[in-house]
Amino acid sequence: MLDDIISKYLLGELKNIKCSSIAILDKNQKVIWFNQNFKGELNTNRITGKKISTLFPNIENQLIDFNDTKKKRLILSDGGKHIKITKLKVKNKINGYLLEIESDKSKETSGTNISNIYYRNFVFQEELQKILQLLVKETSIINLTEQILKSASRTSDSDFGIAVFFADSKKYDFYYYDPKNCLIDKEELKKGINSNLSFIKKWLSVNKKSLIAKDIPGNIGYSLARTVQCQSVIISPGYFNQELVAAFLMMKLKNDFNPLEITHVENFAAIL
Repeated sequence: MLDDIISKYLLGELKNIKCSSIAILDKNQKVIWFNQNFKGELNTNRITGKKISTLFPNIENQLIDFNDTKKKRLILSDGGKHIKITKLKVKNKINGYLLEIESDKSKETSGTNISNIYYRNFVFQEELQKILQLLVKETSIINLTEQILKSASRTSDSDFGIAVFFADSKKYDFYYYDPKNCLIDKEELKKGINSNLSFIKKWLSVNKKSLIAKDIPGNIGYSLARTVQCQSVIISPGYFNQELVAAFLMMKLKNDFNPLEITHVENFAAIL
């Protein structure tokens, strides 16, 4: 039941938000998951399986029409507690609810961040499904690469992405995803990346994880970030039969990547 609503990966992200009191409800408004802070807000030992109206009896009347309205979110009060309920929809059908108890501490981490984590995770699963379906019927590495770049860009909020395949020690094949038309001179960009590829390949081969390049003096990828004129760049390795065959570069012109975005890019690069 829980996996139908929210993935174990997302639950791990929610658990890391230490100041928030949150719970996941099924479509019948029964609790199926909660974190320790949520438990600490209630004077009861048993929470799982209980309806929200049982845990917070003063809000029952306010919940009656919630499902029938177009409202995505409802903020209620019960005994001094501010309770935010957000509908969790899959294909426009209510599949559950995210419940947050807001306090002074929880405001520090913002409920918007929690909802955004759920949305980002849903988008990731949606994009992953597209790639898995493509793997079944697609034999073209070019088409697969284009979808990986597109999916990684969407889930990481990148401005553009580039895949570089290492055909041999001297020849590299470049593939671009540039929905915002950021790349004015691809050949000049290609030359700049080429000048950094020897370092990139060595770093990825040794560390076997993503390199995060930032336009900050002293950063290990400062030269590359300056070359591509971006604030932040994720360089994730692509392996085939345990051999490094490609590098996926996702770029943000002005902002940094957060840990969730980096993880999503790494997961897509690993599909290759």
